[in-house]
Amino acid sequence: MFIRSLWILILFFYSMQLSAENLRVATASNFLPALKTLAALFEAKTAHKILISAGSTGSLYAQIHNGAPFDLFFAADEASAIALVKESRAKDLKIYAQGELVLVSRAKIHHPLQQLKDKAFTYLAIANPKTAPYGLAAMQVLEFFQLNSTIQSKTVTAQNIAQALQYVVSANADMAIVAHSSLAFEHSLNKVILPKESYTPIRQACVILLRSRQTRLAEEFQTFVLSPAAQQLLQQRYFYRQLNS
Repeated sequence: MFIRSLWILILFFYSMQLSAENLRVATASNFLPALKTLAALFEAKTAHKILISAGSTGSLYAQIHNGAPFDLFFAADEASAIALVKESRAKDLKIYAQGELVLVSRAKIHHPLQQLKDKAFTYLAIANPKTAPYGLAAMQVLEFFQLNSTIQSKTVTAQNIAQALQYVVSANADMAIVAHSSLAFEHSLNKVILPKESYTPIRQACVILLRSRQTRLAEEFQTFVLSPAAQQLLQQRYFYRQLNS
């Protein structure tokens, strides 16, 4: 009886391994901390494996064009996802998050706008506006407050949001304009939420790549990320705005 039960258990776990599949997911850097948490929850629930590649939206978009074998793409904007759909490279476009910008510094930020106007800092880091939607939004903030030309010589460009934040953490820049979500596990910095009217709403979209051989699994994970429980997690723990807010 014991031997029979043992064989049943072995066959059960073996069948789980056979049915478990890998899903290759590309994500914008700002969504990486949240995606790791969601992936872990999904893996525990389904036994499937989420393989994550992170970078700026622009660089990932280029990789997809060059044939990178991703199944699902979480962009930091809507435009990149729309372009992939129009190019017949992707389908099932869904808005999964709405981002928010913050100004961060190791020192206290008492009067953020005045500190920027007075150039009371050595360097301000932003993500590359050509490849990172949050970098483009940061430029919009500077233009909104008519600071672009004033502090241009003090602005340093990072490859993505994660690197812009790291510049401040490592003291290579005094301040940075980054995604609020990137601070979910960074508690050593001071932050000020920037006015949402100072930049175009950051609607982040995900798409399923048409070359994917894991369409069913991609749809399942996409639905999981859009579920009420996952959306609540994104808003409460990772500082994303409520969709359509």
